[in-house]
Order: sequence, then C-alpha cells, then structure tokens
Amino acid sequence: MLSFLGFAPDIDPHAEGVITDCEDMIPDPQGFKSAPVQVDTDYAALAATCRGAALVVKIDGTRRFFAGTAAALFEGSGGMWTDVTRTSGGAYNVGTSYSWQFAQFGDITIAVNDGDTMQSIGAGSDFADITGAPKAALVEVVNNFVIVADTEDGVYGDQGDRWWCSAKDDYSDWTPAISTQCTTGRLVEVSGPILALKRLGNNLVAYKETGIFIGQYVGSPAVWSWSLVPGDIGVQSPDSVVDIGGAHLFIGNEEIYYFDGTRPVPIGNDVKNWFFDDLDISYIQDITSLHDRANSLVYWFYHSDGAAGTLDTALVYNYKYKKWGKASYSAEAAVEVVLGGMTYDDLGSSYTTYDDLPNVAYDSPLFKADEPVLG
Repeated sequence: MLSFLGFAPDIDPHAEGVITDCEDMIPDPQGFKSAPVQVDTDYAALAATCRGAALVVKIDGTRRFFAGTAAALFEGSGGMWTDVTRTSGGAYNVGTSYSWQFAQFGDITIAVNDGDTMQSIGAGSDFADITGAPKAALVEVVNNFVIVADTEDGVYGDQGDRWWCSAKDDYSDWTPAISTQCTTGRLVEVSGPILALKRLGNNLVAYKETGIFIGQYVGSPAVWSWSLVPGDIGVQSPDSVVDIGGAHLFIGNEEIYYFDGTRPVPIGNDVKNWFFDDLDISYIQDITSLHDRANSLVYWFYHSDGAAGTLDTALVYNYKYKKWGKASYSAEAAVEVVLGGMTYDDLGSSYTTYDDLPNVAYDSPLFKADEPVLG
C-alpha cells in the first residue's frame, strides 16, 4: 500500500509517496484534501489596503472583529464596517513597514502601529489614545500586564530594542514605579530591533532577526528577567510567529522552526529550500499567518517570487501529522471572522441559483452562526 509523504519538494523526487508539487492541497487525518476556497463574507472592501486585523474575545466569551488601514480603524459586525477611529488626534499614520497589532486585556482591546500613541477601546464606540503610553510596534498581554516592544517615548526616544510593561492589572498606567511594577528595559545582547513579540504560557518571547529572548515574570524590582536562547536564530516578520498552545511555530531566515521555550527545532527539511526559493525575499517582512486550531493547521501567507508585491501563496503545515501543503490565495491580511450564519430563507436573497452557492461543504462554518471562519 502506497503511503503519501505529502508535499515534500526537497525530498528525492523518486522516493515513494513524495509529492514534489501541488496546488490547493492541504494535509488532513485521511491524507490530503482540497484547500478551503475563498468565499464572500458580505463585508465590503475597506476604503484602503488592510494593514492588520484581529478577532478578539472578551471575558464573557463574546467576540469583536477589528481591522485597520494606514489611517483608520474599523469594527466589523453583521457584514458591516463601522469606523472606530479615535475622535481626537486625527487620522492614524501607519508606516509603510508596519502594521496594526492587537491584544486583548480583559474587555479592553489594545492596538499599536509604531507611528501613533497606543490605542484602546472598551465599552466606548471609538478607539482613543492611552495617555502617557509609548508608541509601539508590537503588543502582547501576559500575567495581567500589557507589554509592548520597539517603542518610542518622551524619555528614551525611538529605540527598536526597548520593551515596556504597563502597571500590573492596569493597561492605562505607564509611569514606572516599583509599587505598580510598570517598568522598561532593553534587549541588547543581540543587535537590532525586536521584530516579534508572542506569549508562551506565562512567559514572553521576543524575537529579533538573529536572536530569541525569553522573558519570565520575577516580580519587583526587575519585574521581567530576560535570557537569550543560544543560536543565531530569529524572524523578520511579526506575524510569522504562531502560538499553537504551549509552543510557537515560526519562519526564520533559512529554516522553519518549532519552539517550546527550550531551543528552536527545525521542522522544514521537506520544504525549506523550495519555500525560500519561491519566496520573494524582499517581502519577507510581510509574511502573515493564520492558525486553524480545529484542524491543527498553520497557514503562512507570503509573496511568491514574481507576484508583484501581493500575498498570493500560503504554505500550510499540519503540526499534528507533521505534513505540508500549499495553496494559492490573494490576501491583504489573515484573520478569523465570525459570521451571522445562513438559513434557507437567506439563500434566495444571497444567491440566485444553487449553482451560485460557494463551493464549500454543507457543514462549513460559513453556514453556522457565531462560529469563526478563516478570512
């Protein structure tokens, strides 16, 4: 009986079961299946290029969906966009090399973009500046702290290797004090800015281009203690790091890795040469990702060589079965989306004939209310 090794273009093409090329094929428990097709979610295109999006979960389990352009922030609900840009401070100024990054602190959503004061939204209808907070390119929440990196503030200026943490239990307090545990520091054992920031259990991982730092909460006065992981391994895109629960998967400079907080383990032997040949390296910083938890899949969206600067291809990894696939998609950002579901009564108004229905399974999340779908 022939067993498929899956999409493994770096393996000897004569090896039994190897697939050297494929189109829109992803691994699943039975072997492989067709990649999900893109369907209309009823949301209109944003007024400008999407520069980041997130589906966040509040304390009561309800979800909010946000997306941002270079100048504005929007909230999506029921297929409609509402402008939730701050009402004081003017339009945003997201730099060409940056994107919106989001994190959830209880019922408060935090958003950063490097060019503007940190933003927050809670029960109000619009985002607003967090007074006294630094500008930041990266944000994460862990141990009841909001932690940001690659920051700019009135005391230390613009420092890519600097991190800040808010007061414990208070996202709005950014005045350093031993009593509140608000503090700041720099990661300088490896040169360069912090390029990604991701929670790992109760710890925090900061990625540079050639270095990985693990931050552990130690209480006052240091608050966070950082240690450098041995090896010249790092990332170039903030969204290439995926938290799969207890470990990260990430695309490095020449390899793809699994990292559980001890040491990065290469996992890309079957595809790495093909991938880095196919990737337009000048756009490596634009790699973005999506985690399909239900199916143990990670999608990395990237610019293929010759794609004229658009995200057009996804490398797909099933971390449960350790198999690879790939698919063709046109995307600006990747995010889970919650739809309102669809009933038989909706079909007539949404689709003229059955032939017009999207080519998805009858039990697709597209037809189920309040269930996240990949978007």
